[in-house]
Amino acid sequence: MMGLYTYGVFITMSVVIAHHMQVAINTRNWGTYLSAWALFSISMLPFTLWLAQIVPKSKTFKSTYVTILPMAKLWLAVFLTATVIVLPLFVNKKWLQVVRYPKFYKV
Repeated sequence: MMGLYTYGVFITMSVVIAHHMQVAINTRNWGTYLSAWALFSISMLPFTLWLAQIVPKSKTFKSTYVTILPMAKLWLAVFLTATVIVLPLFVNKKWLQVVRYPKFYKV
């Protein structure tokens, strides 16, 4: 549809969401400030995507929110990709916690 720009948006969203999923998995003690910081951090993704499209001379001027983000296939691909990135790390963490070193992870 928009060529390489769509892939750039897709990869940016996938990596940012995978990073936040990984941080959420590895955080043990959630508090008010940490939760607020996490929400602020993930809310910067739409802002960053908006900043990337506001250059008036660009061929993709104001196209991210109108053309790319409404595509359901993009959102499905982003969440599947982020899950595939994070799933092996999550399985490894649970392997270490439950099987390999359970005495170190008891609360």
